[in-house]
Amino acid sequence: MEFNNNSVNSFNFSDYQTTKFKNQMIGFDKNLKTGNDISQNASEKEKLKNAAQGFESIFVNLLLSQMRKTIDKSELIDGGNAQEIFEQMFDEEISKEIAKRGDLGIADSLFKEFQRYVEPDKTEKSEDKNEN
Repeated sequence: MEFNNNSVNSFNFSDYQTTKFKNQMIGFDKNLKTGNDISQNASEKEKLKNAAQGFESIFVNLLLSQMRKTIDKSELIDGGNAQEIFEQMFDEEISKEIAKRGDLGIADSLFKEFQRYVEPDKTEKSEDKNEN
């Protein structure tokens, strides 16, 4: 699946959020295909796990931003644009940590579902030969 302006514009985001989300999804799509975000020596399973965690992070970030929109903002302590940017950065970091910890299990489910399409690691192949 390719991500472009049409797939991103279906969400109700500000221009900044739309651009940021689009860039995240395009980057995720590229990393999923190439595995550029981790070393070239990493196994295919490590690349898949990293891609699954990236997807979970983006999903959680989307959830957090949508949940934050439901909170009524007080004009008394409105932080303006700076507060909005800080909240978006905070949500992004929280979503990365949630994905790393595996609290929701989305990355684990994706990893388990797609690992059968990934070549087994060389270490696994040699272990299988040793067992026979």
